[in-house]
Formats: sequence, C-alpha cells, structure tokens
Amino acid sequence: MKNVVVRATIYTICICAFQLAGCQKDDFYLNTLKPELLLNANDPRFSADDIKFSNDTVYVLGTSLVRSARQSLSIEAGTLIKVKNKLSITIQPGATIEAVGTPEAPIVFTSYAPKG
Repeated sequence: MKNVVVRATIYTICICAFQLAGCQKDDFYLNTLKPELLLNANDPRFSADDIKFSNDTVYVLGTSLVRSARQSLSIEAGTLIKVKNKLSITIQPGATIEAVGTPEAPIVFTSYAPKG
C-alpha cells in the first residue's frame, strides 16, 4: 500500500511539473514584444519564389500560404506564426520548407484566436 501512495505522489508531481513547464512557453511568447505583421492574399511576399520568416517579427496569416514547385519557405528559430481560423500552410511537391527550431528558440505555430 505504501508503494502505491509513493507512486501516486510521484505521478502527481510529474503532472504538475509538465503543466508548469508548458505555461512558461506561453508566457514567454505573450511577454515578448515584437511587431505583428498581417499577411493577406495581396501581400507581394506571396508572389516571391522564396519567403523568409525571421524571428524578430510575429507573423499573422490572414490567408492560406501555399508554396508550389521551385518555391521555398524558410522560418528562423524562435519565430512565432499565428494562423487565423480555417487557414493553412501547404508545401506542395517540389517546394521546400526549412524550419529548424531549438529548445531555447522553438518555432511556434498557433491560432490567432484569443485564449479561451
């Protein structure tokens, strides 16, 4: 019986630690002041063969982003991309995406909708 209580306690501590660790990432991005750039369908960047998202800007997709053959999308580590409702990023055959985050600077895709 004592082993069951110890295991349950360890399990509870692990769950709490994971929840707290997850909150830190949300808070990090909420408290990081970076300009937001809204990308709509008429944005000239979408007609370029190469699109690069840098980590000094928060990108808000106001339209779906499609990369076709011979086009590329590069995303720097530490970049935050917010996507409006029912939109997507599609990398078609022949197109490339380069997106390598790190534990210290992850690439985050999230909804533009407010929390809740």
